[in-house]
Amino acid sequence: MAMATNYNFRDWLNNIEPLDYENIYSLYRSMKDGGTWGMFSTTANDGSFFVQCEGQSDTLMLTSANVKDVFLKVLQDKYCEHGIDMEGWYVNKCSMSKL
Repeated sequence: MAMATNYNFRDWLNNIEPLDYENIYSLYRSMKDGGTWGMFSTTANDGSFFVQCEGQSDTLMLTSANVKDVFLKVLQDKYCEHGIDMEGWYVNKCSMSKL
């Protein structure tokens, strides 16, 4: 089966949910820093960003750095409680999981 390219990051995100906090953070870091984090891999090519998730046939394509920044903001707004940033949210989740 051929891999499809998806340009709608909200649809793509809905297709890979549910995600636990480790996977959410891995997606965020892969997008922010590039490369492979957990089950996500992000590559850049000619100003666009391509995100792949293990087990998913669709590749998310973000057409610019601005669109990538919007996606990172959507992730943070969707998952981070109390207005904290992704790094603080992840540290909090890790601490809570040890209780």
